[in-house]
Amino acid sequence: MAEVISEEAYVAQKVGPLWTASFTRGTKGMSGAALRRAKASHQKLAADWQAARDRARSEYVELLASGGIVQPTRTQMLIGRARGHQDLESTQAAQRLCRKRGIEF
Repeated sequence: MAEVISEEAYVAQKVGPLWTASFTRGTKGMSGAALRRAKASHQKLAADWQAARDRARSEYVELLASGGIVQPTRTQMLIGRARGHQDLESTQAAQRLCRKRGIEF
């Protein structure tokens, strides 16, 4: 049976967030040349990260076409949102919609 996963979740699963590959050290006390090198390094990392995301998106489309994975239905996405943290307005709104439509979450 094919796995049900959204494109956003698939890409996040394959490629981590940018901050893990970004320039995290402080710039205070850095010389101009060091700052330029750090900025160039960060730009390269960001470009590589974006390229990896683009590859993951194209891989997702190929898997969809081959039937390896399936996009979640609107109801499945709504249930997923309804199971979120109780304090979030989006979770509360999803729960209200589920109740209104008679969907158990």
